[in-house]
Amino acid sequence: MKIRRLRANEGLAYRAVRLRALELEPEAYGQTLAEALADPEQLWHDLAASVADEGNPRALFVLDRGDGTLGGTLYGAVSQTAPHVGSLGAMWVDPDLRSAGWADELMDAACGWASRWGAPGVTLWLAPGNERAWRFYQRHGFQPTGNLAPAQVGEAMELYRDL
Repeated sequence: MKIRRLRANEGLAYRAVRLRALELEPEAYGQTLAEALADPEQLWHDLAASVADEGNPRALFVLDRGDGTLGGTLYGAVSQTAPHVGSLGAMWVDPDLRSAGWADELMDAACGWASRWGAPGVTLWLAPGNERAWRFYQRHGFQPTGNLAPAQVGEAMELYRDL
């Protein structure tokens, strides 16, 4: 298994892992399983092609199981306007791969990529009640910004860390 960027031809592989994430932990995301299932297949292909382009300030890092399936994801984007802060989202690791360091590797890959794009730091949104994710993000240096946004249940909290 290894961490790498999503490839342009892996739209449906990304769809499969995203659907698992939405099915198993629906409260953690801003999209519902029903919404993702309704997305046309071309959307997934287009997304994969766009984040695979090395010249695009968006990337999707994946945990490649080595058998044609993906076991984790972390999306990153870097703003093209100053101060060029990065944003992260769609963090997921399949339950059978948790506590093995793969989430740390995904975070390291995405933060390293954002830093190379010139981001001084990165933000992300934490769904309410997700204590495991909160402990993980704290371990990686994230702190609350004070910004809140409506979530599926309650309010999501914005977190930030310097790179």
